[in-house]
Amino acid sequence: MKRLFGIASICLFASAGYGQINPSTTKVLFLPSLNTSGDKYKKMVEGQIKEADDTLRRLFGERGFVLATEEDGRTALTKSGIDFTDEENHRKDILYKIGEEAGTDLIVFTIITRTWQKTTQDLFFDKLEGFATMKTWVLDVKNKKPLVSGTTIEGVSRRNGPTGSLRQIRAVRIGLESQLKEFLQPFAKIPDKALIP
Repeated sequence: MKRLFGIASICLFASAGYGQINPSTTKVLFLPSLNTSGDKYKKMVEGQIKEADDTLRRLFGERGFVLATEEDGRTALTKSGIDFTDEENHRKDILYKIGEEAGTDLIVFTIITRTWQKTTQDLFFDKLEGFATMKTWVLDVKNKKPLVSGTTIEGVSRRNGPTGSLRQIRAVRIGLESQLKEFLQPFAKIPDKALIP
């Protein structure tokens, strides 16, 4: 597990046999993010889910990918009937099938598996840190190839914030940005934010 601290003229990615991806013609379906951490603070858990969903859409949207709607993602998940709280269902073949039925090019899914906060002391004051571990899949549905394949990663937030729970939420964004950095690096950001639904 990794721990991470925290205009578009060429938009093609070619590596490791994945083929070439042109964001402007590549539709991305985002399944609703899931939080299986078991944390009892409901507001924080919901905040982490929203942070994951918003971060994923921003990261792909600002690079010109064609984003399926959030409703598309919810519908695809409901139609599948799959219970992703069961770790046995964390399989690429299941995600490929959902993507095929939805008619998408890429399918993206994140599960937040653990979250906590910790206070450490130095010479002058206490330092509060927020943590989140997560798994993310980015799969090429048509070519049946994993681009990011469910590796567990840990995000850590040490920035100033009023509560530890806000740092735990921020840790999700930090973790996702770091986890997807290598995959997204070849795709230039498009300044026109109007392209992001």
